[in-house]
Amino acid sequence: MSIKTIYALTICAVLLFMPTVSAQTENVCDEVLFFTGEGTEDVPPPWGLHDNVLKDRGHALYISLPFDVRRPFRRYRDSDEYFLTSKNEHIAFALFHRLYEPPSSNDAPLSRPSQEEIIEKALDRLTENDTADWTVLRSESLRLGSTPVKRVSVMYPYRFQSGEWHIFKMEYLFVCTDTEDWVVMFEYRADDREITDDMLDAMFSSVRWRMIDTK
Repeated sequence: MSIKTIYALTICAVLLFMPTVSAQTENVCDEVLFFTGEGTEDVPPPWGLHDNVLKDRGHALYISLPFDVRRPFRRYRDSDEYFLTSKNEHIAFALFHRLYEPPSSNDAPLSRPSQEEIIEKALDRLTENDTADWTVLRSESLRLGSTPVKRVSVMYPYRFQSGEWHIFKMEYLFVCTDTEDWVVMFEYRADDREITDDMLDAMFSSVRWRMIDTK
């Protein structure tokens, strides 16, 4: 059974089939831009990682992946979150993006949830999609450049129709700045030898983000 089947019990299931719910918003965002050779440095070549830049509403996230992501962002239901998904036979990828508008008055504080609230919401989605018995393997505070980020690893069992059980992992990277949130997610089978810790480290460490010229 392919990893696409596992989407049915995880957050990626919601993301993969969401375009049928929110098709009216499909073209409200910028198209995703693809190129090679910009945005990341020192990615180990043996893994065959490709540089991707994913563009949404004047902002871009750079990440190196084992495949090219060729999908646009879409609005998540009627919320202020936008997302995209992609996959190959080894790994599933999803990306959420939220922008925060500056306050209308100089005296008003910027209204936004904390990083811990964002992490809790992401993990709650696993439960909402009937992913049973998931366990947090790692919750680690890191820095990308000058920005503090959070990396969370989750493991859970899944039973195939044949009765065979396998263990899957979901890897999260939470990038929360004053004005935006990026939530990067990877899902893969734990016994897949092509997905190594070193490869995941390289993928996560390649992440960069910036504002872009939309003119």
